[in-house]
Amino acid sequence: MTGALSRHRTADGAERRLLALRASGLLGAPAEERFDRLTRLACHLLRVPVALVSLLDAERQFFLSAQGLAEPWAGRRQTPLAYSFCRWVVEAGLPLAVADVREDPRLGDNPAIEELGIAAYIAMPLALPDGCIIGALCGIDHRPRAWTAAEQAALRDLAGAVEAEMAAGLRQHEAETAGAALRASEARYRALFEVSPQMVWFTDAQGRCSYVNQYYIDFTGLPAEQAMGEGWLAAVHAADRASVRAAWAGAVASESGYEIEYRIRRGSDGIHRWFFVRGTPQRDPDGRVRRWIGVGIDIDDRRRAEDRLHRHSRRLELLSAAAAGLLAVRDPDEVLQPLFRSLAAEFGIDVSFSFVLDETGEGLRLASCFGVPEEARTGLARLAFGQAVCGTVAQTRRAMYLTDVQASGDPKLRLIKGHGIRAYACFPLLSAGDRLLGTLSFGTRGRDRLSEGDLAFLGTIAKYVAVVRERQSAEAALRVSESRLHLALAAGRLAFWEVDLDTGAVLRGPSHDAIFGYRATLPAWSYGAFLAHVLPEDRGAVERAYRAALNGESEATVECRIRRAGDDAVRWLEVHGRAHRDAEGRAVRLHGVLRDITERKETEAALRASGARLRELQAELLHVSRLSAAGEMATALAHELHQPLTAATTALQAARRMLAASAPQGPGAMTEVREAMDLAAGQGLRAGQIVRRLRDFVAHGETEKRPEHLPRLVEEASALAMVGARERGIALALRLGPRLPPVQVDRVQIQQVLFNLIRNAFEAMVSEVPARGRPATRYRELVVKAALAGPETVEVAVADSGPGLAPEVAGRLFEPFVSTKPDGMGVGLSISRTIIEAHGGRLWVEANPGGGAVFRFTLPAAPPDAEAR
Repeated sequence: MTGALSRHRTADGAERRLLALRASGLLGAPAEERFDRLTRLACHLLRVPVALVSLLDAERQFFLSAQGLAEPWAGRRQTPLAYSFCRWVVEAGLPLAVADVREDPRLGDNPAIEELGIAAYIAMPLALPDGCIIGALCGIDHRPRAWTAAEQAALRDLAGAVEAEMAAGLRQHEAETAGAALRASEARYRALFEVSPQMVWFTDAQGRCSYVNQYYIDFTGLPAEQAMGEGWLAAVHAADRASVRAAWAGAVASESGYEIEYRIRRGSDGIHRWFFVRGTPQRDPDGRVRRWIGVGIDIDDRRRAEDRLHRHSRRLELLSAAAAGLLAVRDPDEVLQPLFRSLAAEFGIDVSFSFVLDETGEGLRLASCFGVPEEARTGLARLAFGQAVCGTVAQTRRAMYLTDVQASGDPKLRLIKGHGIRAYACFPLLSAGDRLLGTLSFGTRGRDRLSEGDLAFLGTIAKYVAVVRERQSAEAALRVSESRLHLALAAGRLAFWEVDLDTGAVLRGPSHDAIFGYRATLPAWSYGAFLAHVLPEDRGAVERAYRAALNGESEATVECRIRRAGDDAVRWLEVHGRAHRDAEGRAVRLHGVLRDITERKETEAALRASGARLRELQAELLHVSRLSAAGEMATALAHELHQPLTAATTALQAARRMLAASAPQGPGAMTEVREAMDLAAGQGLRAGQIVRRLRDFVAHGETEKRPEHLPRLVEEASALAMVGARERGIALALRLGPRLPPVQVDRVQIQQVLFNLIRNAFEAMVSEVPARGRPATRYRELVVKAALAGPETVEVAVADSGPGLAPEVAGRLFEPFVSTKPDGMGVGLSISRTIIEAHGGRLWVEANPGGGAVFRFTLPAAPPDAEAR
């Protein structure tokens, strides 16, 4: 037979009988009328007072039915095995008929003869459908008697009826057992789904939702009953709902797999997040879809990162293409033509002109253009300096940004107005030595003005094309990273597992063994088999997580590496587990999920490497910025050095004349000579200090955060930044709070920030020149303050009394390539904010109540026991 008894086929003898009997569910079963009816019939046909259906256990005989048995045995429904006559029938497997039991050598000493008054006995063996004999149907008389052949035949027929009833009951018992096992299995899977870190859902065969797990309920805020049927669509973004409904209906109709990305509303704040949803049908043995099961994976962070990277990288890709082309060809205009087409798609640029300096050096020659008919190019072949917009830009060497061109009456705009241009930008192309090379211009017919961002980028094409090759490598790494993310998502299926702690047996999902490298499902799995795949250096962490899951009430999680079977590949796994406890609180099962996170780990490693490279590039850019600042200060430094060196030279010449005139007479003469020499020495030291400060500022040191004395950093940076301040009538006021703690910073980087902010403030005040003939109305003082802003934070402020910031620039001041200076690169404040944020601080700007601007930033205080340099 099949089912619960099939595993007993290989056993034999008493052991086989006992296993079969206990598996049948008959032993200890309550009295049933179907068996009592048969024992009553046996009493009637045999004309006996007692008839029994007896089952033999190891130490007792149990009466499945007892007709006419005296008390107390009838109430107990069992006797010790020593009282059993039926055991001879069960052991022999044959019928037994005894006319007088007292005369039978096998039964004569049985205590039941006296206690139960047994004189005559007849029995037929009872067997299960698989042939295993587990008991007997017997009749008992209190008087000796011979048993006729008809009576034996009647009892045999009744025994067949009893066996038929036992077989029917056995089938029912197996069905109930299987149903209970199915329900237990369903409950176990539900428990696994409840601890899943992703959405899990079921639907019926028609696609109506029938179950969502706790993660879905917690995320959407929808009660489970509201999500049933088509209620789950309420949480889908309105813009995605129709396409999601259509895709799901198509999958249900075709009975094929279902994969889609769409947005789901988060109940706590109403924000929609992107999810990758996958579903698959489950079929019955006949191949019909019984239900659907699926998961939802939160990919919002990945989608947003991809969108941001795409927006930022698109412009860098254009520069990258230009840089690669310029290195490969001799004529830059061969690269500009495809670049113009890209700009048309990205910015809506319809017209572009590239002019170069002509042979005379006194005019411009058209090198290439885009978006202009061939017949119109003749009038643009040559431009004199000052002619039209490009000639004017070449003459002044300043960019021009024109809006509402069609509404303007300026005769210089006649050429571009004739081409229907509404907004126009023209940039001078200048060499490193500020030599004019030509102009580059862009126009659009679709809008009346170009945005600040567009202008900043278009102006960057001429300045930063050389740095694009480095960015090309970064973009390639980004594409590889994106490819790995997509591959990890496609392969990232969850594998469920459950360990029975009593038997060690492991129940696992269909994709479990494939993760470990097995092409076919293994017949068995164990915790030991799992550990055998884990790399030795990770087994300690796995064992600790295993014990934590056994001993704790919450979920345990561990990341570990395994070596796959077959290809010996090393893969990363993320394993979640939770203990299931019985009524006494004892852990009886562990269940959880695991998934392959190798691609995520590799992506994290690549991002760390990319971050390290970006930090190196930032350090290089910082050094170049400092060199550039030093170059800008060259003229002012020359003046600063000229004064102490001239004074030292004059003092030495005076001392020489004193000594050459005649031998000094008296102590007073020698005093004058010493004073001249001291003056020369002091002025020489002053010049040395200026040079040393410049050298330290430009030095390219290693990045390292140490406890530093903040007042010293401020004084050293301001000494360089304020070069030339005295001649411009600008005073510096340092207001550094008492008992300032050391700060945990990189000295060179923070001095760069201080220099940038102080120098910017200085230049802002210099640029505010009063009208001719009118004196300045405000006191020109630059103030640097430092004070405690909290127990572990120091705030520094740089305030000027310049003209302040224009509203249209203030909000974008810290963006790359945004500058308020005509010749500024627009990277100083962006770098400064990056440095401050890397130190755990914040940099911002606000208006100075007395006029001008105040730049503030915070720095972390060093540990209390740290000693500043």
